[in-house]
Amino acid sequence: KKDRKEKPKQVKEDRKTGLIDKRMYFKFWNLSFGIITFPIIVVLVAGAQALKIIQEQKALTWVDLAGEDSSEADSTFITYAVLATVTIVFYIVLVFFIAYAGTISSKALHNMAFCGMLKSPIRFFDTTPIGVLINRFSKDTLFCDERVSF
Repeated sequence: KKDRKEKPKQVKEDRKTGLIDKRMYFKFWNLSFGIITFPIIVVLVAGAQALKIIQEQKALTWVDLAGEDSSEADSTFITYAVLATVTIVFYIVLVFFIAYAGTISSKALHNMAFCGMLKSPIRFFDTTPIGVLINRFSKDTLFCDERVSF
């Protein structure tokens, strides 16, 4: 008779399900630019909102002066146009900063998870099929990219 090696049985994995802890959001964002990431996002959001409010006030002033033929109406319109442009640029910077910080955080989280998986004992790899490892790893990374970063 041939000696057949018995395949190790797959071990049931411990999995946490449910809501993400609030601390995880801060840990995720701190992976990008450190503790300064969250305040930068708050300042960018507040600045964009302030610019939008000022822009809308200028639009109302311009509408009130629209019937008059004055240089004040023209200067109000120019101020409104400049504020609108600056507001758009501010929102673009905000969106790109959040996307860039999220990408850096995702990459750092992926590397940490991968290093953690590589430090697992050999028995873990013997008892867990490669498809399960790849599926779980990609699913967790996708979840963090979609839910945590935005």
